[in-house]
Amino acid sequence: WIEDRHLRIVYWEDGATRVSRIGKAPREALQEHLMGAGELLRSNLLDDPPLSHAIPEASLFEALP
Repeated sequence: WIEDRHLRIVYWEDGATRVSRIGKAPREALQEHLMGAGELLRSNLLDDPPLSHAIPEASLFEALP
């Protein structure tokens, strides 16, 4: 079996190549043998960068003058 430690996600962001580990849900699916690495790839579960880099912080209130 291919384990989660063997997989990396490679993506392009801000003019640079980034490499990250797979997310929590695909990692658990691999560890519990619910899906193989090929099934995760065909299901498009391995091709997105981590959300923590993609979502900017939002402010709840506007600054007062």
